[in-house]
Amino acid sequence: MKKSTLVQFIAVVFALAAAWVCYTLLLKHVTRGQGPAWFEWGCSETAEPGGANCAAVLASAWSYWPPKQPNEPPQTPHLPVAFLGLVYYSLLAVWFIVVGRPSAGRRWVHIVPVSLVALGLLLSALFTFIMFTRVSEWCPWCMLTHVLNVLIAVCVFLMWPPGAAAAERPKQGSTRPASVPAAPEHPSLRTGLCAALALVLVFYGNNQLLGRLNRQMEAATLQEGMGKCKAALDRLKDATFSPWQTAPKYEVTVRADDVNRTAAVKAEEALTVVVFSDFQCPKCAALAKFLDEKAQPLFDGNLRVVFKHYPLHSACNPQTVSRMHEYACSAARMAEAARLLGGGKAFWYVHDYLFENLERLRAGVLKVEEAVPPGVDPRAFAETVASDTVLQRIREDAELGKSCGVVGTPGVFVMGRRVDELAVLEPRFWNQLANVYWEQGRHMPRPTNTLLKSTDATPGSPDPSTAP
Repeated sequence: MKKSTLVQFIAVVFALAAAWVCYTLLLKHVTRGQGPAWFEWGCSETAEPGGANCAAVLASAWSYWPPKQPNEPPQTPHLPVAFLGLVYYSLLAVWFIVVGRPSAGRRWVHIVPVSLVALGLLLSALFTFIMFTRVSEWCPWCMLTHVLNVLIAVCVFLMWPPGAAAAERPKQGSTRPASVPAAPEHPSLRTGLCAALALVLVFYGNNQLLGRLNRQMEAATLQEGMGKCKAALDRLKDATFSPWQTAPKYEVTVRADDVNRTAAVKAEEALTVVVFSDFQCPKCAALAKFLDEKAQPLFDGNLRVVFKHYPLHSACNPQTVSRMHEYACSAARMAEAARLLGGGKAFWYVHDYLFENLERLRAGVLKVEEAVPPGVDPRAFAETVASDTVLQRIREDAELGKSCGVVGTPGVFVMGRRVDELAVLEPRFWNQLANVYWEQGRHMPRPTNTLLKSTDATPGSPDPSTAP
């Protein structure tokens, strides 16, 4: 193997080794995760100042270029130094592989790697100075790349092509006749174009790699943030019962003809829950189903759910300036007309029908004639829906809700106290309320058939069947 070829091979090995180290540093920097075992072994992270700690160096402001400043705008662009190193050593490796040592006639081409390595040596010196003067720890792998950079510079110097005169002079012992033409100049135009294309592709690939790593990191950060938010929300849900106990009491009037849904045998044994609702509100629909299927069993059917109108549209609710629920007023009119003409049974029929067809209501395609309850004359139903009587009833409910502090739906009151919006669909809240109902309201041990099943609790929460 020729000396120049050996030097070229060594330069390729050094450049690829440095690029691989920079790639591993970039992974650790962007993803903040653990590198391979061999890499972590070389990064013996110590808490002592001045010790080897790659993570500390990669977390410093100087691990970016330009360095991050304390009070800079959040969108200020920065590039990880490890990424710059990866691009630098990758480009050198491609150059050495494709071009290598030029011939004497093309020696000017060697200015490219010489200039690149000269710039790289200056940056290596700068980053080494910063690491030992501005950062309290140092990175062994970073230092290895700087050492490899010096060795690459030596290889580039040794690869400098000889002068034209020296190249033409026959070597001692050479048998090449003078008439034999010299080898073609290297690199040729085709080789130069291939090298340029390869360099562009390497730069593009590295840039795409950084973008992919950043997207992965953003996704991981978002997932971590969502996990923390969920944990915080769970803690808030666990703490919602105490605020209800200390909440102010309102005079939530229940009329004799207000509709209510309960399975209680004795009215005096029921726990009254007043719900200010809006038929175009998805959470109200979810609450209605939740109270029937999840909450009632905790009280053995002894919840008395009283319905009050609070449509979020100023056309029928002067207590709000909102017009967000375009069809809430017409839906409220249908339910109230059913109550006037058919009593509670007709009302709950329309109530359930409207919530079951919520999407059609929101789309504005649900017609009055579709919601006519059984046993009610369709013509009378349509006339009552349009009457001032139902409008006045809706406005009375809305006025009561406003006086109790309702501004959105669902507004839920138990024993006159407002239930926090985080708790209205939270099984743990109703489970704790059931304990109060049985032990203090009914003065009896809670029946075992009313205990909250772990499968009914909020996913990811502990079994609340023994909650105080």
